[in-house]
Amino acid sequence: MRVGIPRGLLFYRFFALWKTFLEELGVEVVISPPSNKAIIQHGLVYGVEEICFPVKVFLGHAYALLGKVDALFIPRMVSFRKNEYNC
Repeated sequence: MRVGIPRGLLFYRFFALWKTFLEELGVEVVISPPSNKAIIQHGLVYGVEEICFPVKVFLGHAYALLGKVDALFIPRMVSFRKNEYNC
């Protein structure tokens, strides 16, 4: 199984953990290419106006993985500390 991880948002903080976890499960990990104009453009096209730019770029990274993987790994991390929340 090939699982894609978009190169955005929490990717830079947790990629090593996620990659190790998935590889230990026998999964082939595929990451999106570095941000570029095409990725940003796809994020702007497919993202709604109200979301922030980093999320739009993240959507562009997810789009870049379409057709190259069996699934996307997009963990939802709500909080790192008590009474603090991530958007």
